[in-house]
Amino acid sequence: MNPAAASVRGWRLTVAVLLASLLAGLAASDAQAGTWTAQVNVVPASIIYGHSCASATVCVQVTVGGRVQYTSNGGTNWTLSGQTLAGAIYGLSCPSVTICFAVAGDGRTYKSINSGSTWTTVHDDNSRFLSEIDCPSTSVCYTATSTGVFRKTTNGGTNWSDGADQTSGDVRGIDCPSTTVCYAVTTAGEILKKQSATDTWDVMASAASIADVYAEPSHPITCPSLTVCYVAATTGVIYKSSDGGGTWPAQTTGTAPDTYAIACITTSRCLSVGVANKSQFTDDGGGLWTEENTGSAAAMYVVDFPTMTTAFSGDAIGDPYKYTAPPGCSSGSLSMTAPLGAVTFPSISLGGPLTSTANGALTVNDQSASQAGWSLSATSTTFTSGGNTLPTTATTITGVTATPQGGACVAPANTMTYPITLPAAPIAPTAAKFYSTPDDTGTGPVDLAPAFSLVVPANARAGTYTSTWTVTIASGP
Repeated sequence: MNPAAASVRGWRLTVAVLLASLLAGLAASDAQAGTWTAQVNVVPASIIYGHSCASATVCVQVTVGGRVQYTSNGGTNWTLSGQTLAGAIYGLSCPSVTICFAVAGDGRTYKSINSGSTWTTVHDDNSRFLSEIDCPSTSVCYTATSTGVFRKTTNGGTNWSDGADQTSGDVRGIDCPSTTVCYAVTTAGEILKKQSATDTWDVMASAASIADVYAEPSHPITCPSLTVCYVAATTGVIYKSSDGGGTWPAQTTGTAPDTYAIACITTSRCLSVGVANKSQFTDDGGGLWTEENTGSAAAMYVVDFPTMTTAFSGDAIGDPYKYTAPPGCSSGSLSMTAPLGAVTFPSISLGGPLTSTANGALTVNDQSASQAGWSLSATSTTFTSGGNTLPTTATTITGVTATPQGGACVAPANTMTYPITLPAAPIAPTAAKFYSTPDDTGTGPVDLAPAFSLVVPANARAGTYTSTWTVTIASGP
């Protein structure tokens, strides 16, 4: 606890406050670079066009020639399937650690129920070129053709149906943040969205709105939430929508190399890959992209980010790679690393009512990786001086200024409206929330400066008034 008081000497009154801040904890981590590690492949040299990781340890990769390798220990060992999938494989999705689906250029859809070891043909789409697949659950999958036809199954691949609306574009990416909401991108830069239980695909961005999506079977779209999506394009540009596909402002990765695939574990933590030996990482929602070398002399067309600290890819000669992400804002817990200190209101002359103002200071650091946002609440005891008191409504919080520190990832977005009365009673009552930041904001260290206002009534007696304030932090807005 830190002393705070209000004192009135003769005709002057000074107020200070005794504060208790709960849940002080870990300090911020310094930013570190991620690292790529080459793993030993077991497939013949060929381009890996299909890749999916259901967990940090279970991944499956398939080459365009239909050779499959899979791992159950995070890539320490890869095993070669004895089966070769026909038809040139261009897409792969594993919605669980055991179930995977793959699509081929000759229209076939394959399914594995044993983590990629063996496969069966579950559908033949009449020689349509299937360019992509995404399965948000083990029963629901969406595929797309190079001529813009969308297909869907709701029973694990037994039956498939065409979508109600089609596009003439060459679809090269599908990502479904839920079983009913999906986004797709064509090589011409058209963005489509399926946003209901029906199979209607609406055009959200016309052709060329997203420029230069790579024409090879890449995986250039990722949607970590229902409203946030990223699209990787050539010349190092990545586009992001934060409004459910309504707008797609361009982000610059800071590099010129083409990007062919992108994956996000949260709406702010993403990794893209592309031309040989180049990848880009962001931990702040795309405000800053850091270029990192993959160590591969070949291009990468696939990437998956199954956990906050681990991602996987495969290159154009069949080699698997593992990426260990920097700690960023995911190395600890949610905490007040610098609790609210003493707040002293300036002395004021009696004869009011009069108002005195003061500022406080505290630091919050969200390293929890929950992306759940957080909130601050406060309560207090009545200001007292001997037998004299100030009203329980005397103190209000008039605003809070937030200043992210240098190591912050995503700035907080306060949703509170001021002023807010600080609760007070002889025994501190239920706390009132005075700062709230929503999902996917407020990660990393941020300095907060709450502003306080104290109203002293005209009949207040001179003295030194003290109160105890308790400030608590909680996960969630």
